[in-house]
Amino acid sequence: MEQTWGGYQLPQPRLDGTSIQSGSFFPSFNKVYTHINYGLSDILPNEAIDDDVYGMMFGWAAGRGGMMARAFTDLQEIVAANWFAAQYTNSTSIAGSPDGTGLFSTSHPLSPNSATVQSNVAASNLDLANSAMDVARYNLQLQKAPNNITIRRNKIKTLVINPKLEKVAKQIQKGDWVNGTANRDMNTLQNTFNIMSWPYWTASGAASSTAYNSWFVQGDEHFLKWYDREDVKFDSQKLLSVNSIYFAAMMRFSFGETSWYGTYASPGN
Repeated sequence: MEQTWGGYQLPQPRLDGTSIQSGSFFPSFNKVYTHINYGLSDILPNEAIDDDVYGMMFGWAAGRGGMMARAFTDLQEIVAANWFAAQYTNSTSIAGSPDGTGLFSTSHPLSPNSATVQSNVAASNLDLANSAMDVARYNLQLQKAPNNITIRRNKIKTLVINPKLEKVAKQIQKGDWVNGTANRDMNTLQNTFNIMSWPYWTASGAASSTAYNSWFVQGDEHFLKWYDREDVKFDSQKLLSVNSIYFAAMMRFSFGETSWYGTYASPGN
């Protein structure tokens, strides 16, 4: 379990010789990570091995081992992408969420003891553009800590997109001027962030399920966690009842966020 904390209130004025007002910091939302266990297996009859005059089974075994390892790599990519895609929600009962809302929500409560909420998602769906990234930039910079006083002053570190948006993302990242306008507006986002072009990220706005136009950013300070509990482990055993060799692979990992701070997103139009 990971525990987040609210900071102190502001220091209070005092007259000479009077008591200093006592303060305290308080526990905010906590996060309990669920560990996930995955497995995959295959079987090879001993007869196939015995009849393998030309040693083809050695190539088969090596190839199957590599393909099985790749399946686990794909699994991690797909599970992570699906988790992020499900986070565009204002629901207050999201399983695994520290504050009950989706990672990308307009109604994050500051703390368990506060009715004040913050947003880290576009109020109206924004396609990726300089103007949208400007909104993301100042949202990260103005996010308030649980004490509703400290401003986190975060900066965009990484923009996550599908390869379909790579051209637009690079125009924002590298262009001297704001793209798509007749004005000579300086591009103040130039070289201020990295791009993660992620083919497994296929979330889309409402207009088309194949637009893949959703995007999100993470800041220098963020609270997204990934734990490899056990890397892919291969094992085998002989099954006498069917005269075969049984191959299996297993891995365990867990993931999620301790807090939504340092993220901002839009599902796209």
